[in-house]
Amino acid sequence: MIVLVYCLGFGVGTISHAIDTFRLGFLGYTFAPMVFNVFWTSLLFLDPIVIFLFFLHYHFAILLAVIIMIFDILINLSYGLVATNQNILLGLVTQIPFGCFVFFTAKHLFGYDSLASLLER
Repeated sequence: MIVLVYCLGFGVGTISHAIDTFRLGFLGYTFAPMVFNVFWTSLLFLDPIVIFLFFLHYHFAILLAVIIMIFDILINLSYGLVATNQNILLGLVTQIPFGCFVFFTAKHLFGYDSLASLLER
């Protein structure tokens, strides 16, 4: 179930950033500094990589998931507060709980060598 929640969360992220890219264009977050624009655009590729890595390089998937969520929450929170961007801040309503889920379950997932060994338990 834990991996399913990861896949759903990063799947929603992928869809959200795909919609933004379709509507705003590639590197379309022009309202923000370029480094944030690049980060948010990169999530279109990084989020689905987490899902695929669960099947290819299990531990890398967990590590990448944690790193993405740390940066996603910190960047969205800092930009949302400084720019008083209500849309960015509203997104944190789901990002923070999902990030906490990732942070609190990562150690448990690391206790298994692969997705197959996790599923065997």
